[in-house]
Amino acid sequence: MWQASGETRIGPLTVTVEAVHHPVPAYAMRIEGPSEHRARASAILTYTGDTDECDGLDVAAAGADVLLSEASFLTSENAPPGIHLTGLAAGQVAERAQVGRLILTHLPPWADCPSIEAEAARGFSGDIALARPGMRIEA
Repeated sequence: MWQASGETRIGPLTVTVEAVHHPVPAYAMRIEGPSEHRARASAILTYTGDTDECDGLDVAAAGADVLLSEASFLTSENAPPGIHLTGLAAGQVAERAQVGRLILTHLPPWADCPSIEAEAARGFSGDIALARPGMRIEA
């Protein structure tokens, strides 16, 4: 069982979890490990999991090279609070955390993905992509 603000070593990786805002216990995961690039010793990937905006998410995302963020709704959909991020909220989290790249995931099959991506771009000035099967990301 994960513990909030707990750290676990898995081989060369350090996994830190932060409790996030969701109706049931949920965690964002910050994974730090060796970088393939010689200019940096390590790279950081943060995965939001299911959440709404909260302090735990900001802590987990801070300075990450890549933020893999769920973005299940558009702001205009009047999304129920405390369950999932909107595209705009995902972008705002990425901007506050000063991440290198934002990858949007957990997009429902019926979602207007280009609109969610555009909404995220209103909150984040950096590189944004939609997750897709088989996608590889270098950090």
